[in-house]
This record gives sequence, C-alpha cells and structure tokens, in this order.
Amino acid sequence: MNDSQTLDENSVTYNYPDLGTVKVDFQDGLLTYEWTEGHFAGLKREGYPYQSKLIGDKIYMFTWLEKPHYSFVTVVLNLTQNTMQSSAILNPQTEEEMSLFHSGNIKSHTLKQ
Repeated sequence: MNDSQTLDENSVTYNYPDLGTVKVDFQDGLLTYEWTEGHFAGLKREGYPYQSKLIGDKIYMFTWLEKPHYSFVTVVLNLTQNTMQSSAILNPQTEEEMSLFHSGNIKSHTLKQ
C-alpha cells in the first residue's frame, strides 16, 4: 500500500548543532539537499526520489534512498516545536557502514501546515 504524500514545491532548512545546516528542496517527486553551513558546507546531492507523509498534527516524515551506495535516510519534522529527528544507515554492507541518529532545529520551511 502506498500512502505517500508529496511535499513537492516545498523546502525546509534545519540545523544539527554538531554537524551544520541542511536545506532540502522537494520538486517533481525528487529531493535535493545541500549543506549550507558546517563541516559539510557546499556538499549538494540532487535528484533522489522520496516518500513523505503527514504523520501527526504538523508532523511530517520523509525518506529517501541514495544509490549507488544504498544509504537510507529518514527525517521527522515537528513544525509545532520547530524540531527535527533523523535516522540514517550510510554505506551499508561496506567497511564505511554507519548508523546515525541526530536531532536538530528547523530554521525555516515552506511546508503547508
């Protein structure tokens, strides 16, 4: 069953206190993100199909898979509290495999509430 909802034509910028700031844009079923501040500033990835869903009152979840490394990322945005949580499995089944869980704050968004 596919109950994904689109976030197309929206964007969100959030900050991880220990990592930096990320801007995510949603357009035509694809996600683009760019690190705008911090250690990874300037890193940009484009064109990942994503899934998203409104999971509570002003709470959104979105997820994407980064091929060819098959890194999988999930982000939950709480627009009431302006907070976010993310979970990721990066580079699975390689020597660089990592499982991450981070929290941060939403700096800005154009998500419809």
